[in-house]
Parts: sequence; structure tokens; C-alpha cells
Amino acid sequence: MSFTQKVVDPLNPRTVEYFHVPANSPEFTQEHLDIHDAIHNPMTAPEYFSSFSHMGLDYVDSVLVEETEIAKVRAMGQQQKYRVGYNKEAEGIKADVKENGYDVRKKGMSVVIDDDNNITDIFSGNTIDSALVPTNISNRIVHRFRKNIHFSYPKLTAIGVFLNNLEKLFGLAAIEDLRYALKQIHAEGGFGILKPNATFNQQKKFAKKCKTYIAFMQNIQMSEVDNTETDRMINDLIQSQLKEGSIISITNYAEVLKYLAKPENGGYVNTPTCFYDAMGAYGSKIFFKYGLEYFKRSVLNPSDPEYFDFDNGVYNMIVHFGTPNPVDPIKHFFVKAYTFWKEYVRMSEHQKKHFYHLPVGQLELIPNGHYKLLGAFQPSKAVEELNSKLFGFGKVISFSDIVSYYEKHFLNNGTKVTDFVQLTASETSEYTEDKSLNDLLNIAA
Repeated sequence: MSFTQKVVDPLNPRTVEYFHVPANSPEFTQEHLDIHDAIHNPMTAPEYFSSFSHMGLDYVDSVLVEETEIAKVRAMGQQQKYRVGYNKEAEGIKADVKENGYDVRKKGMSVVIDDDNNITDIFSGNTIDSALVPTNISNRIVHRFRKNIHFSYPKLTAIGVFLNNLEKLFGLAAIEDLRYALKQIHAEGGFGILKPNATFNQQKKFAKKCKTYIAFMQNIQMSEVDNTETDRMINDLIQSQLKEGSIISITNYAEVLKYLAKPENGGYVNTPTCFYDAMGAYGSKIFFKYGLEYFKRSVLNPSDPEYFDFDNGVYNMIVHFGTPNPVDPIKHFFVKAYTFWKEYVRMSEHQKKHFYHLPVGQLELIPNGHYKLLGAFQPSKAVEELNSKLFGFGKVISFSDIVSYYEKHFLNNGTKVTDFVQLTASETSEYTEDKSLNDLLNIAA
């Protein structure tokens, strides 16, 4: 198939209107399709046509299809299923098409056809199709694909998300859509099924397959996936299949305090002389946090429930590391904890050395006991399995136990936190493996 741009008369240059088909036009013509093909084709935009053959679809051609045929497929429900609701940009797109017409430089609809060239599925382009429904245009520009040996419906859902992430205006997949897509892919068997008593390694394989799909749908590398949102999505999918929870997803400090306040989880409840607080893993900011809380609470009326007498009580800080990385929750916990502790110790030593002087006869500064770094919240069963006495699931673990265990079992070079040596890239990087996408997608859950 040839995709050739027509020669442009330099004395009569094209304007944007050349590419716009008015909403009152009766149909797209062959000339419209030729203009579209010359600009939007596998040579100029391979990401829309050939970049997902390994996921099960091969590009065939681009044709004009009557809207009535598209409507029959819609009526059977065989259209993109990943989006949780109506595209928020749809009304704006519809108004733009009504006012300015349809821009043939944009992508068309993408469909799957069978061996008889019948459309079986629509996997991209629903928004622009709906924007054309109120117009007089009776047909659609359609990109046709056929299934290959790698095809599956979970992968088709992923391709739909991938394509809609390529163009923001025409359907960027939001976090809600990504979450819905994961549930859809799982329902279609894309990740396999976890047994209620699935092992840690089985859970890791399931999580890794989820992340591989997410990376593909977002058109990024696995190492670039934003773990803040996606780890919670994956953990929710995993936990929904297990008889007993293996991970506690944490978004903020309030969730930690709410969990620990329950009697069965330790009963960490504030009293007039004992206050519990939590924060993220920012070792260099903990003293700043202490100061903020002191100035906020100490000036309140003693009858105020937010008041705390710091001079006659103990202010306890619990550190959390966010939602565990389900691909490797053990590494997530220890690297986060160790990095935090290094920063905290470094800041403590800096303050002692540069902000204060020792009284005559005293060997070192002694904490007054009113501020206590209680420990780190431990949200993973996998970590507990290392040593159930030290690392109880859902418990607060002292940093001395965490650091001692990490230095003994994970660091092989004798490094101690007090050496103030930066962690190597391999110790601080996110979990990744050098495997092809197909290998990862075919991991048995």
C-alpha cells in the first residue's frame, strides 16, 4: 500500500480548512480517506498500527464503513470496554466537530475483522464516533485489524487503553479508567487466578504481570510506572482473591493511625501524656515535623482534643512507607526504611555537631525523652515471613531491628548506617527484570 502526499501548489498553499470535513457533509469521500491515509498510516504513525502486533493484532487497511454497520457492532456491546464511564472530553470534542468539522488528520476508528471482513470488535474511537452521530456524515474512517496467534481479549482491552493514551484530546485514559481496565483484564483471565492461599511467589508473579500490562497501556517502561497509584490497584486485585490479607495498602498517615488505633492492632490511642503521630519516610524532615506539631498543639487550650503538653508527655512518631510494591514488598520495606534511617541519623548528628555545644563534663547530648521515633509500620506478610518475632504484620517495628537485620542479611559489603555511605543504584532502584514483554505477559499467575 502506498501512502503518498499530494503535490501542493506553492502559490495556493493549504489551510487548516483543507483537512476539515464540515459536519453538514453527507459523507467522507474517497478523497478524504486518501488525505487521511497520506498523513495517518503505518509509516508516519506506527504506534497506531504496528506497535502492538506482539499483543495480537495485525493492521490490514483503512477503509470507509457505513455508520449503520458500526451501529450494529455497538448494539452487540462489542466496543471498547475499559473506560469506567463517559469520556470527560466528549462534549468538547462533539462541539468542536459541530463547529469546525472533522479533522481527517486525526486517527479513525479501530476495529477487528474476521476472515470474511466482518467487524467483530471496536477497540478505539468510540468518542469521535459519538461526536459524528449528530452530524450528517453517514460513514466513518476505519482502521481494520486481524487477530494473530498472540491475540486474547485481555490484550485487546490493553490495546484500547494504549491507543487512547496516545492522544490526550481524543481520550486519555485516567487513573479511574486504568483501574477499571485492570479489573476488566483480570475478569477476562489476563492475569490468571490466584488461589485463596496463594504463596508469596505466586502473588509476585501476578503483580508483575499486572505491571507489565500497565506499562504497555501507558506506553512506558516498567521502571517508569508510577507506583503511587498502580501499586494500590494491583494490591487490591491481589487481596480480593486471598483468604487472608497479605498487604495493607497505605495512602497517608491518617490511614496508619486509624489502623493502629484499633484494639486488635495495638490500640495506639492518644492520652494526655502519650500522643501518636505518623508521617512518610522523610528522614531529613522529621525534626521539622516535630517543630510544626509543637507550635500547632502546645498553644491550644488544654481542653481542646488537639492539645498536647509536650513538656509532660511523650510525642511518638511512626513512619510509613506508603503502599508496598507488590512485585517485591520485602525490598520495598527494607530499602525505604534503611534510606529513611540514614537520613535521620545524618540529620541528628549534624544538629548535635553544628547547632549545640556540650556542657562541661558531659560526653554527649542526651535526648529529653519527650520525642520518640517509635518505629516503622510494617504492612507486608512477606516481610513477616522473614522473622515473625521481629517483623509482625501490621505492627510497628523499631528501626534498630530493621537496620540490624538489613545490614546483616542484605548488605554484603559490611556497610553500616553510621558510615553514611550512599546506597548503590541497585539497592535504591525499583524492582525490574530484563525480560521481553511477551515473556512477562506469559508468566503463569
